[in-house]
Amino acid sequence: MISTLAKYPWWAVNHYTVKDRDVLFQTTEKMLRALANAVKYKQFNIVHERLLAEFQETSLKAPGFSEKQKTRLILAAKPSPTGVTISRIATDWPFETLVRNPNASDEMVEFYAYLFRKATMSPTMVSLAEHSAAEASNAATSLFGNIVIPWSSSKETMTFAEAASQEWAVVEALLRRLLCVP
Repeated sequence: MISTLAKYPWWAVNHYTVKDRDVLFQTTEKMLRALANAVKYKQFNIVHERLLAEFQETSLKAPGFSEKQKTRLILAAKPSPTGVTISRIATDWPFETLVRNPNASDEMVEFYAYLFRKATMSPTMVSLAEHSAAEASNAATSLFGNIVIPWSSSKETMTFAEAASQEWAVVEALLRRLLCVP
């Protein structure tokens, strides 16, 4: 599985669907959890912590996995053999395909989260109905506010590129709303 994740053509976003990625993620999560339990309960002599750490590290580097999925991979091998901790940003990450740049600081991502929250929650930026709906949902506690992706079709059957394009359009629309650009 480590080789599969490392060699998967993540760059070929027009050739796999969101569902394909999700199946690969679910398999990875189950295998990681099983390996973590084997290490924890010393079920096999050949299974050791270094293998678990390599597997978790490789799975966390998979660029196709979302921030929330990566959070689940950290939890699957709890305690993390690599010492990775869960970012509070990751638990609220609103996107399925767009991921954070690994070089972006938490402060930079939190700044954009603040902007998205303002664009989706501020009474001066949204209609009264949108504001009330957001307040009634869990969006009121999300760092990113109430980001809703209006999927044009079932996102599971979309290519990864199509889904990312729809998410990016929402990001652009929110930033235009804040900057008052038509």
